Formats: sequence, structure tokens, C-alpha cells
Amino acid sequence: MKVNPYTHLARIFYKQEKLEHAKTHAELVIAIKQANDSKLDTEQQKLASFFKLNTAETIDLRNQKRSVEKLWNEIIYGVQEN
Repeated sequence: MKVNPYTHLARIFYKQEKLEHAKTHAELVIAIKQANDSKLDTEQQKLASFFKLNTAETIDLRNQKRSVEKLWNEIIYGVQEN
């Protein structure tokens, strides 16, 4: 799974001062990297550092992906009542 789009989304949300959205995407990047046993690049390390994310702690990829998808749906469709 490619992480660059999610890294860019985290940066965009940061610039828009939507820090919770940015943090959620940064956590997704870390989860993907962990699942693939890959190291974070410099930009990703900066995100992790800024949000004080513990990269040694395992983040569940499936749950993080669901969180991001829920966020995307809220942005695209607005908050919907069930």
C-alpha cells in the first residue's frame, strides 16, 4: 500500500489547522509502514514527532483505516444520522 498520498493528506490537514484529521492520517502512515516492516522517511518522522506518536507502539492497520474512511465519509457526505 502506498503511503505518500496519506502523508500528503496529513500535511494538507495540518496546513488547514485540522490537527485531529492530520494526526489520524499520520497514524495511518505509521500503521502501513509497520505492517510492511518499513522505516519512516524524514517527512513521516517529522509528522510522528510533531504529533508525539510512539512509532515503537503497534497501531492496528485495520482499525486505523476504518477511522480514516469514516473521516473521509464525514468530509464528503457530511455528518449523517442513522
